[in-house]
Amino acid sequence: MPVPAEEAVRIATEAAGGGDLVQIDIDHEDGSWQWEVELAADTVRHDVTVDATTGDVVEQEQDDEDEQDPIVDVTTPLAWQDALDLAVQEVPGAVSGWVLDSDDGVIAYEIDIEREDGGDVDVLVEVESSQVTVDD
Repeated sequence: MPVPAEEAVRIATEAAGGGDLVQIDIDHEDGSWQWEVELAADTVRHDVTVDATTGDVVEQEQDDEDEQDPIVDVTTPLAWQDALDLAVQEVPGAVSGWVLDSDDGVIAYEIDIEREDGGDVDVLVEVESSQVTVDD
């Protein structure tokens, strides 16, 4: 992607006027790849969509939020590219999208892979342990 995850987070944070990253994902929508960046600032949740080719902010919304999600980081302790590499080593194929999020206190990448032999599979890569789990 011309606009990597780190740059998308920077663009979204600037557009939102600040906040901490709690979720990021990339999907192919409306004919282009788009980063969907979710930021939290106190009790305000910012959802910013960034075009992964141009870096333009496509959409921006904000809501009041009671829930406190853990802050995530696309560079440490497990960078997004390293997580993708681990997933493709486990399940060969093409990455069709991914999400960095937390669930029950565990921060993980959920990577969508289109298998070489056909079919889609979700691969979960935990950030702290680099443990890979395939969800057929």
